[in-house]
Amino acid sequence: DYSTIIAQMWLHPIIDFSIPPHQVYESIPAWKLLNKEYKNLPLTYLQKQVVIIAAGGYDEAGMSTDKQDNFVIPPALDFWRIQLADNSRIISGGEVHAYMVHHFLTQRLVIPIPDVWILGVAILMGKYLYFLLRQNPQYRWQWLMLLSLLTVVYGIISLEIYISSLAIVLPWFLPSATVWTYFITAFLRRKTHE
Repeated sequence: DYSTIIAQMWLHPIIDFSIPPHQVYESIPAWKLLNKEYKNLPLTYLQKQVVIIAAGGYDEAGMSTDKQDNFVIPPALDFWRIQLADNSRIISGGEVHAYMVHHFLTQRLVIPIPDVWILGVAILMGKYLYFLLRQNPQYRWQWLMLLSLLTVVYGIISLEIYISSLAIVLPWFLPSATVWTYFITAFLRRKTHE
């Protein structure tokens, strides 16, 4: 694979932390699991569930200080924890694995499209708009309105594709900024020459 030669992980699924934790997993401490009320549960209770036994939920969890199984909490998960009044600033490896298992079982594999791919299209579109604006300077305000509308529509379409069953993340900011850079350059150049 050519992407590994240049250290890129193109089209590899990413973990989607925008799903609330209570919809992904239920965390039970070991002492509670060993309690009498959990011991007497029928085996069928666990048959349709995935059980992950992992260290976590406390700062000392992990193998050693430099190889801890705790990670900095991602912003999306931080949002959900604030809603639950949970002030924990870490996410354990067990929680990360729970999200990965959830995504696998629900077939919610979020695929990011590389910025470079969409950026190539944005450069071509920006250059095309640049030449159109230089050829027809009398329509520059119409082009400005059209590009504004296209930027908003592309953002909405990107969001819809992400939240749909396709679960594809299209880059929005960098490609939009690229097209706008070409456009503003042509827009200002024409304005100063008149």
